[in-house]
Amino acid sequence: MGLTFDEQLRALGSTQRRRILADLLLAGPESGIAARPPATDEGTTGEESRIRLHHVDLPLLVVLDLVARGDDGSVTRGDSFDEIEPMLALFVEHTDNWPGAFSVSVSAD
Repeated sequence: MGLTFDEQLRALGSTQRRRILADLLLAGPESGIAARPPATDEGTTGEESRIRLHHVDLPLLVVLDLVARGDDGSVTRGDSFDEIEPMLALFVEHTDNWPGAFSVSVSAD
């Protein structure tokens, strides 16, 4: 069973989730990334961002099988990542064209 269009949009519906997915896209198929909240996130404190990351954003991406979590806090591409990759690549390619609230916000790590 593949991801529905609505599930893909839901996965891309938060800045933190878009950042994680975009970082995984840019890192390549065999690479993992550190899953951590951004240094600053509009309208939230660092603690709120950390809680949201670990209790909302990462669990959703895991349930959708877009990421797999490592014991060391890293994430890698999940089995369904290839289903969202075309849409994600479009957003990353045109990130300067999206309104600020919908930008991909790719990490500079």
